[in-house]
Formats: sequence, C-alpha cells, structure tokens
Amino acid sequence: MYQYLKIMRMEQKYIYNIKKRKQMKDLIIDAIIAEANSQEATAKANLANYMSNSVGVGEHPGVVEECTKLVKQIAEAKELRETARLLSEEI
Repeated sequence: MYQYLKIMRMEQKYIYNIKKRKQMKDLIIDAIIAEANSQEATAKANLANYMSNSVGVGEHPGVVEECTKLVKQIAEAKELRETARLLSEEI
C-alpha cells in the first residue's frame, strides 16, 4: 500500500510539473505576442501620423524612408506574432 501511495504522489508531482511548465510557456508566448502587438500598434500610429500630418513633412525630408522603416516594423511585428503562435502549437 505504501509503495502504491508513493507512486501516486510521484505521478501527481509529475502532472503538476507538466501543468506548471505549460502555464509558464503560455505566459511567455503571451508576452511575446503582446510585445509584437505593441510594436505593430506603435508603428501604425506613427505611420498614420506621417500620412495625415503634412505639417511635419517640411521638417523631415526623409519621410519616405521613415515610412518604409515603419512598414518594415509592422511586417516584423506580424511575423513575430505569427511565429510565436506557431511555436506555441509545436512546443
């Protein structure tokens, strides 16, 4: 009987550890996705500002280059988010 209880406790610890690792993995993936969402939102807001406010264009002659950088940041954020989601399913 004692041996049986010992095995049951070991199994419970094992299951608990698996659940805890899964929870931690989910928290990390969620943090990565949140960061990607933040990066994308920031870049979109800045891009919208460049597109709608012609007042600042005279002060910044490299508007096209800046907009290109922002579009690349948006693409990188989307790729980061998608990669994190795929990895969460694989791991």
